[in-house]
Amino acid sequence: MGEIPGAGIAWPFPDFDSGTARSAVLGPALSYHQQRTHAKQPYNEQNRGIGFERRGLLRSADRWEAGIRANFLEDSFAKPALFLDTQLTHSMLRLGDTDSRIGLTLGAAYKTSGWEDERDWVGYAGPTLVIRHRPSGLSLSTVYVYRRNASTDKVNGVFTLQAGLDF
Repeated sequence: MGEIPGAGIAWPFPDFDSGTARSAVLGPALSYHQQRTHAKQPYNEQNRGIGFERRGLLRSADRWEAGIRANFLEDSFAKPALFLDTQLTHSMLRLGDTDSRIGLTLGAAYKTSGWEDERDWVGYAGPTLVIRHRPSGLSLSTVYVYRRNASTDKVNGVFTLQAGLDF
């Protein structure tokens, strides 16, 4: 188990190198739902809000980075939601000052699941791609979450895209 440096909070990853630790503010997200509507209404795909990320390279695994994120965003039904997740990514390609990383995102969201539903905790997991310009601290990350509706058997995967800025 590692610890977030200076915070005294344990997290479920091995220690990351405090010299590589970075924080970032995350902007609003854009999403694209494979199934375009729910109950004949289009999904919200401009997820307004803000988030925070803390990440760093793992001490014991070269080129692997672990991070935790918290986002307060509008969900697919245009209602406020909390998204908490963790990412584990591996550096795949470096071109000049730009780093491309691929990995996995695991999380839970306190959100609605329908236009008239109450909020509830929903788990999610999916592959992630991060492209980061190291000198400026600007990044773009995308996650794909695959979902199959148990009652209709329809697939409704969703892609999200979110920008970040290190501080």
